[in-house]
Amino acid sequence: MNEQTLAIIALYPNLKEGVTVAPDVVAHGSARVEIREKGHLHWRAFDFEPGFYEALEKNLKYVSK
Repeated sequence: MNEQTLAIIALYPNLKEGVTVAPDVVAHGSARVEIREKGHLHWRAFDFEPGFYEALEKNLKYVSK
């Protein structure tokens, strides 16, 4: 798991009720992050996708209190 991914997630500890953030290591050490609201998928992406870190932060801001 990339340290940058974990550091960005750590910046947003106060999430709205029912929101979960699930980082996971997938094939070849790449990371996938899922953000769910009350069990429904809000956002999912892999760290090798262009713009991943910007999109991760944008979506974490959206689901934060």
